[in-house]
Amino acid sequence: FNVAHELPDPVRILDELAALLRSGGRALLCEPSRRVPERRFEELLAAAGARELVLEERPEIASSRAALLRRA
Repeated sequence: FNVAHELPDPVRILDELAALLRSGGRALLCEPSRRVPERRFEELLAAAGARELVLEERPEIASSRAALLRRA
């Protein structure tokens, strides 16, 4: 929760999620909206899609950009 932007390579967390989740497994990606621009969050979501992490929902979480991802 709110950590991907702190990593040297934020996309790497998506590799880890894809490896850890079973088919149908879900993960919530949530980043602070003040620190992560919408464009950068969209780039993370595109990278998630390339790793078979499907965008299921964009839940509203206060002061955050959030996405519920499902492993295909």
